[in-house]
Parts: sequence; C-alpha cells; structure tokens
Amino acid sequence: EEEDVSFGEAEELKESAPTPPKPQPAPPPQEDDVTAAALDRSMERLGVPTHANGTSGVDGAAALNTRAAAEEDLDRRAAEASNVTSKAADAMVSKLDGLTLDADVPQKPATPPAATETIAVQPTETRAPPPTDAASFALAEALGAVASAGPSARPRALAAVRRALRAGASLGAEHAGQVLAVSLEALASDDAECEVKTHALFTLRDLAQCAPDAFAPHAAIALPRILDALVAGDAGGVGASAGSSEVSLSAGDALEGVVDALPPTAAMRALSPHVGGGGAAPVRCLVGVIGRMEPETLMRCTPDLIPGLVEAFNSPSADVRKAVVDAMVSMYDSLGDWLLPQLSGLSPAQQKLVTIYINRAMEKSG
Repeated sequence: EEEDVSFGEAEELKESAPTPPKPQPAPPPQEDDVTAAALDRSMERLGVPTHANGTSGVDGAAALNTRAAAEEDLDRRAAEASNVTSKAADAMVSKLDGLTLDADVPQKPATPPAATETIAVQPTETRAPPPTDAASFALAEALGAVASAGPSARPRALAAVRRALRAGASLGAEHAGQVLAVSLEALASDDAECEVKTHALFTLRDLAQCAPDAFAPHAAIALPRILDALVAGDAGGVGASAGSSEVSLSAGDALEGVVDALPPTAAMRALSPHVGGGGAAPVRCLVGVIGRMEPETLMRCTPDLIPGLVEAFNSPSADVRKAVVDAMVSMYDSLGDWLLPQLSGLSPAQQKLVTIYINRAMEKSG
C-alpha cells in the first residue's frame, strides 16, 4: 500500500508540475492577404489604381474577374488587328500579282553561269553606233568618194559631204582640210559644171557653220576663192547663162555664211581687201561684221577699210553704192562724229547723201 501511495503521489506531482510550452509553427500566410497582393500587382499592370492602405478595396473574386475580362479584351483586340492586317496584306499581294510592268525584268542571279553572261553582252556588241560616230564615218566615206568620183558623180559626192556635216560629224584639223581641199578643187576646175561649183560653195558654207573652230584656220584661204566665184558670176553681165547666175547667188550665200561664222576681227581682215572691187555682196557682209565689233576695234580697222568703201562708192552699180551707204551709216552708229573727218575722200554730193541717211537712221532709232 505504501508503494501504491508513493506512486500515486508521484503521478499527482507530475500532473501538477507546469509543462514547458511547445513551439508553435509559424501561422501560414492568410489566403486573403496573398490574393490581395496578387490583385494589386495585376491592377497595377492593367492601370487600375489601388488604395493607399495596400488593399485593393474590392472583393477578391471580383478583382480576379475584372483582370480576366481585361486580358480577354486585350487578346480579342490583338486578334482583330492581326486579322485586319492579314486581310490588307492579302489584298495588296493580289493587286501586285495582277500588275505587269514593262520595266520588270528577272533579277540576275548572284553567281550567273558563264553562258548567261555571254548572252547578256551580245546585244551591246550589236547595238548601232551613236549618231555622231555614224556621221563621222559617213563624212570619211563621202570624202573618199569625192576624191575618186568622176565629173558626173561629183555633185552627189559633195552633197553627201554636206549631209554628213549637217548631221553633226566631228571634225578634226585633218578632216576640215580635206573638205576644204575637195571644195576648192571643184571651184578651181575650168571644166567643172555649175552644179559642181554650187555644191562646192555650199560645202564651204556648211563647213564654216557646222564646225567654225575647225574652219577658222582655213578662212583666209577659202574667202578669196568664194569672192572669185562671186566676181566671175557677176562678170557675165546681162548675157550670162543661168548656170553663172546660180553660181553667183550660191557664192553670195556662201560668203554670208562663212563671214557670220568667223570672229568679227578675222572677218574684217578677210573682207577689207575685197570691198573695193568685190561687188555688193562683200560690202553687205561688212555691215553685219561692223555691228558685231567693239568701237575701239572698229576704229583701228578704219584706215584699212575706208579706201575700199570710197572706191566702191564710185561703182556704176546702184546696189554697190547703196551697200556702201549702209556700211557707213553702221560705222557712224558705232563711232559717232569721229567718223565724219575720215570720209574726206568722198565728193560733196556723196558726203551729203551719207549725212541724209545718217539723219534718217537717227530719227528712226529715236
């Protein structure tokens, strides 16, 4: 019994002794707090403002529904935009498939085979030469034909030379000299027909107009030959043949073309020796040259020019005298009263006539 009592007391002591508290595990995070935090982050991404106290201020389930609806709306809009873009692209491709452009050519491969390169080069090799080269070739052929042509074929050969010049043949000093040579040879030939001489004169004119730089060194040689043909045609008088008159007219036309193509100083030097006895044509050409000259340059040329004009003023031809008066009026328009003492070689009647025409010209010019 005593042992039983002792055991019972021991049990009571154990039960009455305080037991140490057991460590409690950390409480799991509240589901509501986690949901609220996730909602806040989703709302921030969607641009929905949150309350300052960190809570969403809305029911958790409602917030989730709102976020899901927003995401579905964004997905729907993106799908609609993609569908519209795809339809527009399909329409554009359809239009492009129906177009046919003349300039569309297949693209050349990056590394074409040798046969393809050869075929691409062949059209370039067979292409016609530029017009200027063709005209130069035609000029060379025509010059060769003139040199070897007989009397009957020479007019056609000279006409071919003129066509090549007007077509833009590039002339060097050698070709210009050849054109000059065949033309002067035709003019100097005693048995040459009038048609040949006419073509030769027009060839010199076309040479001067189409290639003035190439012709300029030969002007001093060509101009006297043209004047000789002009004088020879005028010397026939009233009984001259139609061919002589045609040569004279052609020479006057060629003279004007050559003089207009030359610089004024060079033209004056070439014309001055022929003004006195060359007829009306060189004097008429002189009027155009005077209008292109500077007063100082014309003043220096006056001592060489006035004697020929005084001689031509005594010509029996009214056309020559009228051309002389026009030339003197043009000189006065440039030199003024300085010219009048230089005309002392004229008779009083001639001086009066010149003065009358000068006054008329001044009245017209105002």
